[in-house]
Amino acid sequence: MKKYFLLSQILLLSIYSKSQQPPSKLSVDASVGLSLPVGKFGDKSAFQFANNSAKVPGWANAGPALQLNINYQIQELYGISFLIGGQKNGQDKEALENQARQFNAPNGKFELTTNSWEIFRLMAGGYLKIPLRANKSYFQPKSLGGILKTSIPA
Repeated sequence: MKKYFLLSQILLLSIYSKSQQPPSKLSVDASVGLSLPVGKFGDKSAFQFANNSAKVPGWANAGPALQLNINYQIQELYGISFLIGGQKNGQDKEALENQARQFNAPNGKFELTTNSWEIFRLMAGGYLKIPLRANKSYFQPKSLGGILKTSIPA
């Protein structure tokens, strides 16, 4: 019993001493999630031809998304931020096959292959730290700009 008590006190002391160190100016966070396509990107409706132009939906499915964010605090209430991320959304093969059947004979034979939408982003900008509740928590809005590369399925 004394062994567990001593171990718990050492752990509490370690946590307490860690919290007394000044915070680092550099912070890194990673996110993994689900990319849900919306709008024309996720639309699975048929081709629409009007006024000599075609409106083609994206037929995108949900897919994985990854993001790495690096923040460097310049002063107490502001800093710079860098973001690198990407996502991959496959296409709905069944919806595309149904669309192809409308243009071909219903029992006609054809082979359909689909590729994925791939999106990569690299951004940089700044952030503000707005203190809330006597500096115990912060609201941190960011403004970022950069490049976005999208590979469109062919």
